[in-house]
Amino acid sequence: MGTLYNPSNRSFKIEIGVPSLNGKVKPNLTARLKLNDYTNANAILIPQSIISENAKGAQFIYIIRDKKDNNEGVAERLVIETGKTQGDFIEVTNNLAAGAEIVLEGARSINNGQVVKVLNK
Repeated sequence: MGTLYNPSNRSFKIEIGVPSLNGKVKPNLTARLKLNDYTNANAILIPQSIISENAKGAQFIYIIRDKKDNNEGVAERLVIETGKTQGDFIEVTNNLAAGAEIVLEGARSINNGQVVKVLNK
């Protein structure tokens, strides 16, 4: 039996047994298959859109420190390391603790050490 890999279009031909689902699955239908090649139950995912980069190429986000009862806190720049992506989210692999409050809205218009008011929606 020859290889199942087609180098001209970078595809593989596979066969998978699928239940008929009460006649809804018919012969010669095509399907899109997603393969899970990485799993990390403890991954911390953040939106890629909130990540900025400094002149040296380091990626950073802003977190909230010293939040008071009036929801005001201090924005702190936090350099992070990232890993795998999933859709619009990216895994943070270093320097971000689970449960940390991160700035989602306005992250590109604040400065390190700036007092900010946290608005939870």
